[in-house]
Amino acid sequence: MTEGKIVEWLKQPGDRVERGESVLVVESDKADMDVESFEAGFLGAVLLPAGSTAPVGETIGLVVQTQAEVLELQAKGPTSAPPPTSAPPATPAPLSTPAPVAVVATPAPIGSNRVVASPRARKLAQQLGVKLEGLLGSGPHGRLVAADVEKAAGKSPAQTAVPVAAVPVAAPVVLAQPGETKPFSTLQQAVNRNMVASLATPCFRVGYTITTNKLDVFYKQVKPKGVTMTALLAKAVALTLVRHPQVNAAYSDAGISFPAAINVAVAVAMEGGGLLTPVLAQADRVDLYSLSRNWADLVARARTKQLKPEEYSSGTFTLSNLGMFGVDRFDAILPPGTGAILAVGAARPVVVANSDGSIAVKAQMQVNLTADHRVIYGADAAAFLKDLALLIENDPESLAL
Repeated sequence: MTEGKIVEWLKQPGDRVERGESVLVVESDKADMDVESFEAGFLGAVLLPAGSTAPVGETIGLVVQTQAEVLELQAKGPTSAPPPTSAPPATPAPLSTPAPVAVVATPAPIGSNRVVASPRARKLAQQLGVKLEGLLGSGPHGRLVAADVEKAAGKSPAQTAVPVAAVPVAAPVVLAQPGETKPFSTLQQAVNRNMVASLATPCFRVGYTITTNKLDVFYKQVKPKGVTMTALLAKAVALTLVRHPQVNAAYSDAGISFPAAINVAVAVAMEGGGLLTPVLAQADRVDLYSLSRNWADLVARARTKQLKPEEYSSGTFTLSNLGMFGVDRFDAILPPGTGAILAVGAARPVVVANSDGSIAVKAQMQVNLTADHRVIYGADAAAFLKDLALLIENDPESLAL
């Protein structure tokens, strides 16, 4: 993280601030994070308002010891430096510092009077006229998310300023008006930087056709239990990587880096542009049903930008699935710091010739592996895809063991 955008000030000048209490919300490349105060006192001045972008280490606000200092700052203007007094000087509130305690993605401490809610939930509550006080949050550590606000609006019409029926449920997203140039979001800027960095990697691509009849039958059996196709594919990939650690490796200046775990990252498109890759950690060891629950939780928090950095940056292998859009085959761009990414297309019924010369209709999907040739060679990629196909075609039931 080199810069961040101020999404919202949770405190206003003159408000009491406790040490460790969240003061504002900052948007980094891929997540919204609460920024805590280092000192107890009062928020004396806001130097950068919501919507501003600042580099790491920039002074964005002042925390003072007394209310009298707040009045002095207000008299001199928000950008004035605090006057020299015998009292301790105002404490700058930096955007962040290299210390990990500077910016945290956790809600305010227990005992704080502030309602812990995501920025999207606060904005939605304001639009719908829903009061956040008293609502139970379903997010991490009880954090209120957009779904909680929508639920409250549906169940409590008296609290809603806008009739629920008037709220568009599936309105199309308007990205920009014709002739308009829309600036890149911080997430899109991060994706752009990564894609440019990917151009420096010598990649090659290997395709494979996989018959999915047995996988489709097994999926129908486990889908009522909450299992998703994403979890099935991630589990199949992870178990195959156990036999092919070279495909799970990555390039480093010191040599080939073999990770200690198999963490399958899965690409997720974000509303408004850009994408995230939430990580299913140790996917080879976690059972299929837990993996599906973990994935549902990761996606929900990705949509509200509440993922922790390790939950979207620790992938060792990436899976990108566009099959739900009917895409037959595509090439995926290799994320920096990893050795391979698998692009998965839709399964379609096709007429095929069996080994005995007979003709049959089978469901087949096209997969395409993009790999770093400095780490993975053609034979490595081919062997991995062959074993992945054997697992999916012959023994998909083993994914649940």
